[in-house]
Order: sequence, then C-alpha cells, then structure tokens
Amino acid sequence: MRDDARVRTRVVVIGGGIAGLWTLRELVVRGVDAVLIERAALGGAQTGWSQGILHSGLKYALDGRASRSSTAIGDVVDRWRACLQGTAEPDLSAATVLSQEHYLWRTGALSSWAGLMGASLVMRAKPRRVANAEAPQPLRDAAGLAAVPELVVSPTSVVAALAEPVLDRAIHGEVTDLVRTHAGVRIGARDTASRDIELEGDVVVFSAGSGNAALRRAAGLDDDTQQIRPLRMVLVRGQALPMVYGHCVDGARTRVTITSERDSAGHVVWQVGGEVAERGAALTEAETLALAFDELGACLPAVDLSGAAWSTYEAPRAEGRTRDGRRPPSEVVHVDDRAVTIWPTKLVLAPRAASAAVEAILSILGDAAVPGVAPAPLMGLEPPPISPAPWEHPDVRWRATSALARGVTGPARAE
Repeated sequence: MRDDARVRTRVVVIGGGIAGLWTLRELVVRGVDAVLIERAALGGAQTGWSQGILHSGLKYALDGRASRSSTAIGDVVDRWRACLQGTAEPDLSAATVLSQEHYLWRTGALSSWAGLMGASLVMRAKPRRVANAEAPQPLRDAAGLAAVPELVVSPTSVVAALAEPVLDRAIHGEVTDLVRTHAGVRIGARDTASRDIELEGDVVVFSAGSGNAALRRAAGLDDDTQQIRPLRMVLVRGQALPMVYGHCVDGARTRVTITSERDSAGHVVWQVGGEVAERGAALTEAETLALAFDELGACLPAVDLSGAAWSTYEAPRAEGRTRDGRRPPSEVVHVDDRAVTIWPTKLVLAPRAASAAVEAILSILGDAAVPGVAPAPLMGLEPPPISPAPWEHPDVRWRATSALARGVTGPARAE
C-alpha cells in the first residue's frame, strides 16, 4: 500500500457532477485553492441522466402562464451560449451541441397551444410555427408544430470540457469521515488504491446530488433540506431511428421528451423523459417500457419502432426541499457557517448555482487569493474517470420490441 496522503486547501468540493465541477472551475479561475473529491465518476448519476436541453423556461409555461420556473432561468441561457462558444469562462467550446433548437408538438386541444404562445410573449425563447412540409421527417404529421430556439447539448461532453483543465485538482476517492471544526473541515477519504487521504479545508461544498443529505448529516447539519423526485428514464436504440429533439405536449402535460445521440457503435439512441419518466417511477421495468411504447406510438405515429431495442433505468432527482414537494422554481444553495450545499435543480441552472456558491465561499474566506493566481496542482492522486452516457454502461439491458407488454394506457401490465 502506498503512503497516506495529506492535502491542505482552502475549499473542498465533494461531488463531481456539473454543479461541483462548475464550482471548482470558477474557484480556480478566481485563484482560490480548491480540490474536488468524487467517489464514482465525474458527471455520473443526475448529470448524466439529464437530457441536455438548456431550457429557457418555455417548457414550464405550457399552462399559458409564465411561472416562477419559466422566468427564473433568465440570463443563464445567454451565459451557456457564451461558454459553449468559448467567449466566456468556463470555456466549453469542446463540448458537443447536438441541436440549435428542438420542437414542440401537441396532441391536446388547440386552446392549450394558444395559451402557450401567449405566455411565450414574456419569454426569451420564442417558438416559431413550422409548416408540416418544412418539418423534420418524423414530425411531418405532427399537429401544432413549433421550433423552440433552445440548445440541446451532450451532458457527457459538457462534463469532459468542464473537467479537463481541473483534473489535476480532482481526487477519485470516497469520503469516510467528516468533521467540522471552528476553522473549517477535516475530511477522511480513501482512494481507489486503498490509500487513506486526509483533507483539510476552510470551506466544504456539498454537491453530491442525493448524497447531500448524508453529507450534511455527517457534518452535524439539518438533513431535512432535500427532497427526491423519483423518475425512470427510457432508452430506445435502433439503426433506423431518426434524430428527434423535443416535447410532445397535451395541454399542460409533457407526454414525452425525446433527445437523441449516437452510441459508440453509431446507432441512434433516444433518451425519453417527460410524463413517461414520472409515471414510470411507480412501475416495473416491463410496465415502463410498455407505457413508453404506447406513448411514443401515439406521439410519433410515423416512426417505425418495430426494430428498436428498449431499456430503462431509475433516475431519481435530488432537489432542495419545497413546502409542497414540487420542483423548486430555481437553484437552491444553503450556506451553513463554513459549509455550502448546492442543488442546481436543472442542468441549465448549474452555472447560477455554482456562482451563488462561489460568492458565498468568497464571503466566508474574506481573504481569498487574488484572481489569476494559479494554485499548485495535486500530485500523485488519481483523478476520477468521466462517466459514460447511460446507454454505454456495461450493465444496461436491452429488450426487443417484440418482448414488450403493449397496450398500457392506465396502470401498466406486467411482462
């Protein structure tokens, strides 16, 4: 076994999803010595489960009203665009933009569509009505089709672009002990080579998604600040599948949300969320796949799904707690003395959550390093790997269309 490692730094970030990585990048750019520790893989779990749509808020105005969720996003979309173009920090120009826009089409009443168009008048993203003849092939028969100028990105590529410049500040290890002191925090950890690591910092940042509650509990903080929304995502893979990006809506319901990428073998893979994922959380795998088959058939009747392969996985979403248990309208950042906890709520809000966390950290530190001073890199500690996309995980199980139990419209049937 190698010798134990001791690390003294200003800030320790626990959790290498998009919020933790974005926080680390901002701290380093500002010259604050910081390290990140991740027990599994960077961008795994909640970040990797994201569909990559950088919502400007229009999706949350389907009831014809500009809600707090639909207006909270604001300038953060402009920031994303600048970062993806490489004109703002962090430079994400190496990330993959899958589509410059996505589509909305309806299966419900026309009145709901009129309400959406009315709400969009106060939104930044203005939907553009699309004639069926001009639509992508799979949407040629869609009703009420509109294009929405919201970017769709590959979450895995964003994580890789965020992580690359700060991998020498990241440790692949699991936290085993956490003690808050009057001067900061002492953290015990163990890396993948079974080496014990002792980290000392002035501030600790919890950005571990669903792990935040346990970390706060270990630090002696209130752990009743988090809620979990269960979801079960669906994957559909096929050589003949078209690339689709968008939402099929029925009134204020998002029946399905579909984004597309190619897997390592060149096959198109759909990631399917929306109401299918919400309902699927209470169903078995077989029931969820049957539900998805029915819903996709209703929303995209022109697409032949007979030769597709299907899979599903649980994707619970950790969020800051709200009184009514609904999704928070914006990011949630808690500051407790020298501990900062982040829940970005949505992928698009990660930059705002990280900036709020960094401002809180600088306020706590008071004498933070002068911006532009590069901290010395960690030496001899292995960085975490980048998580593969959900469909590339070795344990993913695929089923043929012929194996699905079909006809699920209410409570789904078992296989």
